[in-house]
Amino acid sequence: MLGTDALVSLVRDAHDVVTLSVYVDGRVADPAMRTRWRTELQNALDAARVEVPPFEREAFLICETRLESVLSRFDGAIGAPGFVAFITPDQVRFAATVATPMPTMAFWSRGARVAPYVRALEHERPVLAIVAGSREVRLYKWHTGSLERLPSVLAHDVKSEFEAPDRARTANTASGGHRNVRGATAADELRRLQDEAMARLVADTESRVTDVVGTSGWVVLGGTKDVVPRVLAALPRSVAERTLVHPGLRSKATVPQIRAAVNEGAARLRHAREQQLVAELVERAHKNARATIGLAPTRSAIELGAVEELLLTPAAWAAHPADVERVVSGTLLQGGVVAQLDGEAARTLDAQGDGVGALLRFPAPPQIRVP
Repeated sequence: MLGTDALVSLVRDAHDVVTLSVYVDGRVADPAMRTRWRTELQNALDAARVEVPPFEREAFLICETRLESVLSRFDGAIGAPGFVAFITPDQVRFAATVATPMPTMAFWSRGARVAPYVRALEHERPVLAIVAGSREVRLYKWHTGSLERLPSVLAHDVKSEFEAPDRARTANTASGGHRNVRGATAADELRRLQDEAMARLVADTESRVTDVVGTSGWVVLGGTKDVVPRVLAALPRSVAERTLVHPGLRSKATVPQIRAAVNEGAARLRHAREQQLVAELVERAHKNARATIGLAPTRSAIELGAVEELLLTPAAWAAHPADVERVVSGTLLQGGVVAQLDGEAARTLDAQGDGVGALLRFPAPPQIRVP
């Protein structure tokens, strides 16, 4: 996985270097078609070769040879939803499978064509699955397409503590009872210990969750119905806003069920955030605040170094690939964030601003802001 920081370095280092950028759709619906991607890739490379100037053909051939060397390890299907490579005549800058489906494309240009890769950056955001029980809270981290079991949060052993001789003697003596007689006060003491253990379990879970998800990760929560609300209430507001309670994430959920719940939950959280971002973008832009809508105003804002978060849609890239590539690279180089929208959020931005908009660090001049 090429994370945001590494992607920025790639854009910067290969800025004026001829680069072969390759994207491959690695999905296989029919086992008999597991090598079809090679034919589709070859067609894409042939199309790119037509646009290569004569004085760059040798460099293109070198990059093709390097690409084939990388692809030689695949004797059948790629084994992942997608594959991405950025290759210059002197080295393979990046070549790896990715957890996001990619359309099969090839580009020859000065600088890497990274705009299509933006959709893969979403897998850089971790997703934490919490399966909460009264005795154990299981944690799973979904990152870059794989599910990792993390150490569980375990409840304190109340029964052992309560049955300890000193504890039993104290509980019964307080009520005037005998050492081996469990009266009302002993039951109250047991309930108090159980409440303390649950509070400690919830607090320990909150601490672990905060450490794992950081400032951007999603959380999908499920489990025992009495424990889930307590865990949710304990989360900091900034984390709770990124948390989805999923009914399919039951206390005895299997790994495949957890994986399915994480995928669905993360998609729902992502779409909700995208709709919120577009609503904020439209409101700001129409109030002449810190936002731009449309390709030209956004490009001007990038020239001022004002873009904090760039929003774009697949339709925008399909209609203006070169221009969108420039705004994506410009945003990344200035430390901004790039998000590719889907669904209703994408349709709204397509209708409002041809699929491109930006939230700004500071207000841009009126002639730039106006859609």
